[in-house]
Amino acid sequence: MLLKEVKRVFIHIRWSLQTYTLLGFLFGLIIAKVVFGINVLFALLSIFLLWSGVTLFNSYYDKDDKPVAGLKNPPKVNKSLFYGSIIFKLLALILALFINKIFLALTIITIILSFLYSHRFFRFKSNGFVALFFNFIAGFLTFLSASSLSNLSLLKYNILLGSFSSGFFLMSIYLMMQVHQIKDDKERGDISYALMFGRNRALITSILFLILAGLFGLTSLYLSSLLFQLFILVAYMIIGLLLVIFWIRDKNSKREFDSMSKVTNYFSFVGTFILLILYIIQSI
Repeated sequence: MLLKEVKRVFIHIRWSLQTYTLLGFLFGLIIAKVVFGINVLFALLSIFLLWSGVTLFNSYYDKDDKPVAGLKNPPKVNKSLFYGSIIFKLLALILALFINKIFLALTIITIILSFLYSHRFFRFKSNGFVALFFNFIAGFLTFLSASSLSNLSLLKYNILLGSFSSGFFLMSIYLMMQVHQIKDDKERGDISYALMFGRNRALITSILFLILAGLFGLTSLYLSSLLFQLFILVAYMIIGLLLVIFWIRDKNSKREFDSMSKVTNYFSFVGTFILLILYIIQSI
């Protein structure tokens, strides 16, 4: 019985979603030029545990039984997800105690926001505009968490611009993940942006956020004198934008989930691979 619940929790972590956390974190390490060390490993583990807990907490209150981003056939949701989310967040908090005060503060803020975002007493995610803002803050805080591992001021222009890039990027991805769930959101009473304005407008808005993320990211790289990384990011973003445009032109609703998965998997897995390689090269 216990193994069954552990497996349920393991599946509902939705591993592909956690790559978005890694994306923002790696970008923060690159921009802040954080030297690789044991503190980076501890911080990465803490961030992973934190956002796994956030995902489980959200899944527990969403109670999805249909395809959802990162999981085509979600197992039945029960209390094990709630307990798993609490355990993961506590472990993340304990690790954060040994990193630095800013990292700890950002971890606490994220835990509080997660509660407000998903819990049925508040469920701020039920308002489409508030949900977008929360996702922006999530990307913003993840980038800052990585940047806090350096000796740089978090108020430096390149750090702030990188944080905005991470925030707009996560907003864009969040909108993409909404499109195939318009009917489910309506049944839950969540007035998402996609439900309010429809599929095409949601995807066009997602493109606008992607462009903003790219512009902020490119400027941040330029101010950090990371020109090679800048050209790589340009190529990555152009390909991603083209994929979203092709998705908009595909009107077959039966392929909506598959189209969403294809595009978001590109941004997550390809982006993570690129940033990981760039960080390794930078650290050598």
